[in-house]
Amino acid sequence: MLAPAKINLWLRVLGRREDGFHELETRLAPLELCDRLTLTADPALPPGKVAFTCDDASVPGDESNLVVKAVRALEPVTGKLPGMRLQGLVMMGLYVAGIAGAMLAALALRRT
Repeated sequence: MLAPAKINLWLRVLGRREDGFHELETRLAPLELCDRLTLTADPALPPGKVAFTCDDASVPGDESNLVVKAVRALEPVTGKLPGMRLQGLVMMGLYVAGIAGAMLAALALRRT
């Protein structure tokens, strides 16, 4: 699946939410660039295990990654998912400003 890049035309931080994230107000414009996210079931992994790897070593693959968090957010609806491997391919080494790119990849995952 593709996680399209975007550019903030403007961004205003409104305050911190109880979950630690910030409430934002922004205007986004899509770009033709995108990260690619590949999801594959892996029966060798225990149920609920998510193995995330990326071609950019600076992108975390642990539970702090927003793509992994998106998988966790699906579990209340789907139940524990089978073990899966997620492979991130970052466009031109940019990762769309890191957290923002992970957010878009997480949204792409939730749309599927």
